[in-house]
Amino acid sequence: MFVDFTFAGELGPWPSIEEAANSVRNLPQYSNWNDDLRRALERGVTRAADGMLRARVSRDTLIAICTAAREDHSATVR
Repeated sequence: MFVDFTFAGELGPWPSIEEAANSVRNLPQYSNWNDDLRRALERGVTRAADGMLRARVSRDTLIAICTAAREDHSATVR
């Protein structure tokens, strides 16, 4: 649920980079939208076989990262 709430607007799909930018620039994490954030967005998307743009990172990968971040890794660190 956290991933969907936080990142859904950044995952796509979009038909164009303009629509991707319009979709994400109103999200809280992009509140200071500027040319640097636009370039970061452009680097973070890829064109899929169906012609649509999608985030390079998948929803499943984001879930795995967020799940690992919630776990206690102190035994591994020791």
